[in-house]
Amino acid sequence: MTTETTHAPSDKTNHGASSWGWLTVFAFTFWPAFLYFLGRRLGWAKPWRWVAALAPVALVIIIIAAGGSSTGDTPSAIPAPPPPPAAAATPPAPPPPPTAKAPSETVSQENARESAESYLETGSFSRNGLIKQLSSQYGEGFSKADAIYAVNHIDVNWNEQAAKAAKEYLDTGSFSRNGLIQQLSSRYGDGYTHAQAVYGVNQTGL
Repeated sequence: MTTETTHAPSDKTNHGASSWGWLTVFAFTFWPAFLYFLGRRLGWAKPWRWVAALAPVALVIIIIAAGGSSTGDTPSAIPAPPPPPAAAATPPAPPPPPTAKAPSETVSQENARESAESYLETGSFSRNGLIKQLSSQYGEGFSKADAIYAVNHIDVNWNEQAAKAAKEYLDTGSFSRNGLIQQLSSRYGDGYTHAQAVYGVNQTGL
């Protein structure tokens, strides 16, 4: 059989309650009567005698009320919520792969490019005409691939080359407009495109 154990209030608590009890009895009985009759003996007006008698009662009530509120249980502070977990650090992005460098030109390609530049310094050529000159066995004898590489890696304006060729033809012979355009654009002639041939002839004023 389980016996419940009750804790008796402490002496301090009993003493405090007893003191407040005597103070209450004194304030509500003897003291107001004493003040009322003292005021009567001193000749106070009746309203003032009642004020003097009831003032201690009101003061005791205020003191009891203040003591009761101050000794009440203080609510415990609500613990702050734990901080959110820190976000995982994003790993740095991997560096980009190294850019592959374009292979440098071969010796054969370099020679073909230099030869193409030399031809353009001394004469006028279309793109197809210069490739044929570089790759022909009767010309420079480069491979077709090296000849094309050379023509693709030089700084040249083919319209200006057509105009230069048209002027050279007129300096050495007589041509009609259509005849000169056909000579410049023929595959057996200079090999310019038709648009380039027309542009070249227009520059001569023919």
